[in-house]
Amino acid sequence: MTLAIAVQYPYGKLARAFHSLAQIRDIRYPEAIIFVSDSRWSYNNPIMYEDIGAKIWDINNNTIVSYSGDVKVAELCIEEFKKKVNNPNVRSFSATGTFQHIYKYHQKSDPSVKRLLLLLGSYLVNKGARLVYLESPNFRPINITGVKGIGNKEAFNDVIKEVEPKINDPSLYTGTEKDYFTVAMYFVDAMRRLAVQNADYKDIGGPIQCRILDCNGITTPSISFTSDPTGKTDEWHHATVKSGEITTFRKRWNLKVNYLNSRSFGLYSYCD
Repeated sequence: MTLAIAVQYPYGKLARAFHSLAQIRDIRYPEAIIFVSDSRWSYNNPIMYEDIGAKIWDINNNTIVSYSGDVKVAELCIEEFKKKVNNPNVRSFSATGTFQHIYKYHQKSDPSVKRLLLLLGSYLVNKGARLVYLESPNFRPINITGVKGIGNKEAFNDVIKEVEPKINDPSLYTGTEKDYFTVAMYFVDAMRRLAVQNADYKDIGGPIQCRILDCNGITTPSISFTSDPTGKTDEWHHATVKSGEITTFRKRWNLKVNYLNSRSFGLYSYCD
């Protein structure tokens, strides 16, 4: 299991206010999608895990995907999707069809393949920020307005219960890019404390991954925390991943493109 969350900006009351105003006159307001995720790979053996898994993937400069579920199939689906998106010779294709094909093919050859959940965020000049949720085996796209969490539902409820009142307060917003980082900071801090540090969620762990997608592309914020900003009694600690801390499953186990030699490592199940 894992915990991955994607939230749209503007959110809640502010979003509704902007949408209502847009019905009266033509206005443009900043939009973004903020992704946060943990980094833990869990295995069938309950005491075996690794906190190095890449859970948020940059597809191109205006598309992000995050996953929860079967790691092997997730990476294969995302890699094939990324390959098609960035192939100049492919003018159009079905993301749903791509995910279905990869998932069902591997499910047929390996009955132990587990459920796969995807969050897909995109930013198009004429359409703004869009967040879509897809779930195996059919991967029917469901448009999300607001916030969506995949993975450990109890942990998500803990995080959103604390964060939702903060990001639903219009008075905190400035209407600038600074707001994206404020939302990201709230979610990263809550996930770190409530889902990783101060909770007994054995399927969630590691440094927090974070991405912000807006009209300027993808940003990877570096967020730290301290109990004393003066530095007298505490230093700054990284909450988000640092360079080299996470990797893909294929690179971790030096697998071939189709991952089919994974059994030689005894890793018969890997699910987040």
